[in-house]
Amino acid sequence: MIRAAVAASAAFVLAAGCGAGGASRATIGSSPPPPPPETEPSSQPEEQPEEQPEGAPRPDAATQPDADAAAAAQPDATADAQAEAASLPAPAPAAREYPAAVRIGARVADVRTEPETIRMQVGDSLSMDEDVELTAYDLMDAPVRGVRILASVESRHAVLADGHLKGVSEGEAELRMAIRVPPASGTGPPEIRTFTAPVVVAGPPVAAVEIESPGVRLLVGTVVRLQARAYAEDGSPRASAEVAWSSNRRRLATVDERGFLRAVRAGTATITATAEGVEGALDVTVEENPVVSVDVEGRSRARTGDVVHFAAVARDADGRPV
Repeated sequence: MIRAAVAASAAFVLAAGCGAGGASRATIGSSPPPPPPETEPSSQPEEQPEEQPEGAPRPDAATQPDADAAAAAQPDATADAQAEAASLPAPAPAAREYPAAVRIGARVADVRTEPETIRMQVGDSLSMDEDVELTAYDLMDAPVRGVRILASVESRHAVLADGHLKGVSEGEAELRMAIRVPPASGTGPPEIRTFTAPVVVAGPPVAAVEIESPGVRLLVGTVVRLQARAYAEDGSPRASAEVAWSSNRRRLATVDERGFLRAVRAGTATITATAEGVEGALDVTVEENPVVSVDVEGRSRARTGDVVHFAAVARDADGRPV
């Protein structure tokens, strides 16, 4: 209806001008324009922009800044970023990137040798493949295959070289066995776990055993410690040779595993020390004990921090020192 009224008004103005006999121009720019007609929503789907083929330029490409031009405009910032990136440490490998031998190491609970205690003599050479076997075990004590075990020895008594364990000097050493496992955190370089096994290096075979005399009188009821020394054929001492003690007359004298001799009754007995099947003997004579009293001599008073020496004197029935 608004459009019809505007059209009628314009026709009336034109008619009036023509009736006056002059040329006339109608201007209605000062009047407010009519509002746009109401349009009902279309039921047709909205047109989607046509998909461009791969590699074709986009319509708005001309409005986007050129990436290469922007990078060229800031050469210093790009160089600094590249230098900073080069200085950063390499990213830690994920667990799946560890070698198989490292991943398998996570299952290992223990590494043992066969035999458990490695015994050898000076000059011996044991093969780490044939004479000594290294085996990894899991928590169920089942062998774990495919684990790389690195062995080493740090001792003056034994060395490990060219796959052989060699005895150098008499004494005890330790075989260290190391494996690589993933770290507990799950990231970063592999961790090292170590296990050990005892190594006993014996000297040359024992050729002789000697028991030192105690140097004192053996009286009934007294206790002294005996010393036994083992020697190799060349006369060198065998310090680590194990010695077993025995007495042929235990009613008169006894000796324990540490060499302590106890005089029980008067008489003569033979004490024997045995090392690697070689025996050494000492005859001892036990005397009746004449001691009836013991005098202790020394200061009776002292201050804190003083060192006081005492002397004990054994006396017989006649009061004479024994």
